[in-house]
Amino acid sequence: MRVAIVLPRGFAFDAAKPNSIETVVRTLNAEVLQAPLGAQVTIIADASDVDNGPFELRYVPKGLGRARRVRAILAQFDEMKPDLVEVHQDPHTAARLADLVSPQRGGPSPVLLYRHNQVKPPANVLRRFVMRGRYGRPDALVFVSKAMKAAFETDYPEIGVPTFAVPNAIDVKPWLAPLDSKERLIVFAGRAAREKGFKELCAAVPVVLDAFSDWRFEACALAWDRWSDWASASVKPLERFPDDRVIIHRDQPLGFVQELLKRASIAIVPSTFDEPFGLAAVEAHAAGAAVISSGRGGLREASGDWAVYLDDVTPEAIAKALCDLITDDHKRRHLAEEGQSWVREAHAVDVRAAELHRVRSTTVIAI
Repeated sequence: MRVAIVLPRGFAFDAAKPNSIETVVRTLNAEVLQAPLGAQVTIIADASDVDNGPFELRYVPKGLGRARRVRAILAQFDEMKPDLVEVHQDPHTAARLADLVSPQRGGPSPVLLYRHNQVKPPANVLRRFVMRGRYGRPDALVFVSKAMKAAFETDYPEIGVPTFAVPNAIDVKPWLAPLDSKERLIVFAGRAAREKGFKELCAAVPVVLDAFSDWRFEACALAWDRWSDWASASVKPLERFPDDRVIIHRDQPLGFVQELLKRASIAIVPSTFDEPFGLAAVEAHAAGAAVISSGRGGLREASGDWAVYLDDVTPEAIAKALCDLITDDHKRRHLAEEGQSWVREAHAVDVRAAELHRVRSTTVIAI
């Protein structure tokens, strides 16, 4: 199978500076390239002079009419045209490409739209009409969790396009840490945003640190500048603690997050919105942290039975969950061990790559 993967506008697919969507694409398709799947993968992105690793990369020139520019690139392929065009995240480009290349409209290649976050429910009749026009034209849709897929089907039952779920994978090797080396450390790693439960967590941590003087808290707060005023106000309850008890790291690279989670005994993912999947929880499990989660959206698929789930995302509920886990060494160790084993098996790259390959094959055969 030959697959042309179209990344959103502005994506460079630079291995040295990956964003989260590019990381998912690179992780899954590096496995897809290998036997027994052995697919051919071409990445179509908005930069050319980058480290693209083992992938063939085609450059989209800047300008209006991006879908037509992508179609021109597809037309330059040799006699073996792509069996599938897979558009990531961008429903507008996917719809336009489907008009241009889908076999349903006389073209050579079916179009699969791959969504990495929640599709907003229709706010009104006009919104429903627009969404039907965008999501009803690709040949298939794939979501990064069963929860996302179910929500889309509930919100847009009239869109009769085949839908699939392929949860994100993780290469656990860079994340693995021995459980005996853990520090008495609670970690949050995620965006410093309202929907991530960051404010509620910062209000809960002082209660925990006052109760347990040998425990510490560190946050790796991403996208700080985007919400700097709100984030700065959120961390004010923590300012009374010295640096040996609380540290707020801002916008650190992935390698820093890995090393931080490898030291953590507890990681918390208190999202107040429906997470598309919950890769932050999966990464924390892989690093051997016991995970506390809100369980919203795809988070229960991410953690399975191996997280402490909050009944509500409030400072009081978070503080209680943290205190309970701190005082129960056996439970903390058990969650860490089983969670690490869970992600190694359930979210393994070869498992998810095989699922994606089946989705691609089904889409090609169905057209």
